[in-house]
Amino acid sequence: QETLLVAQALLFFFAGFDTSSSGFGAICHKLCMNEDAQEKLHHEVVEQFGVDGEVTFDKMNELRYLDWFISESLRTTDLVPMLERVCTKNYKVPGTAVVIPKGTVVDLYIPDLHMDNNNYVNAKEFDPENFNPENKPNKFSFQTFGQGPRNCIGMRYALLVLKVGIVYMVRKFKLVRGSTMQDVMKVNKELNHFEGGLPVIFQKRDNMA
Repeated sequence: QETLLVAQALLFFFAGFDTSSSGFGAICHKLCMNEDAQEKLHHEVVEQFGVDGEVTFDKMNELRYLDWFISESLRTTDLVPMLERVCTKNYKVPGTAVVIPKGTVVDLYIPDLHMDNNNYVNAKEFDPENFNPENKPNKFSFQTFGQGPRNCIGMRYALLVLKVGIVYMVRKFKLVRGSTMQDVMKVNKELNHFEGGLPVIFQKRDNMA
C-alpha cells in the first residue's frame, strides 16, 4: 500500500511537469505569433497585479483572458494527438445502432475535435475568444487533459504552474519571435520536444522595474 501511494505521488508530479513544460513552450510560441493577444494578456495581468504587486492564487483565478489564452494555445498545438481508453461495458452510441463491446480499446483522435467548427466559433484560427463562454465552446471537445474521472492527474498542478509563470513573464517582458522560429511548431512525439527548438527573444518593457 505504501509503494502504491508513493507511485501515485510520483505520477502526479511527473504528469504535471511534463504537461507544464510542453504547454509553456506552446504558449511562448503563441505569444510571439499573436502580438495583439499578447498585449491584451499583458494589460489584464498588469491591471490585476500592477508591475510589482503580489500574485495571489485567488486573484490569479480571476484572470479570464489568461484562462482562454492557455486553453487556446493548447488546443492549437498538437501536443497530445490521441487518447486511448478501454470500454468497461457494452455501450450504444447515442443516435446510432453502433454498439461498442466491453473490452474494446477506443482511440480518440484529438485534432479532429479541436479543429471542428461545430465545437468552436473560430476553430481554424488561433483565437482565445474561442473559449469565451458567450461563444458556447463545446467543453468536452477540449481533450488536451482528457475529460471526466480519467483526465490528467497532473492537470491542476500543470495549470497552476503555467499561470504563475505566464503572469510573472508577460507583465515585465514582451516576447518576440527569434529569426528561426517556425510559424507552426512541430512536436516530436517520441522525444516530446519541439523540432528546431523555440527561439524566443525577451524584451524588457518600458517603465518596468
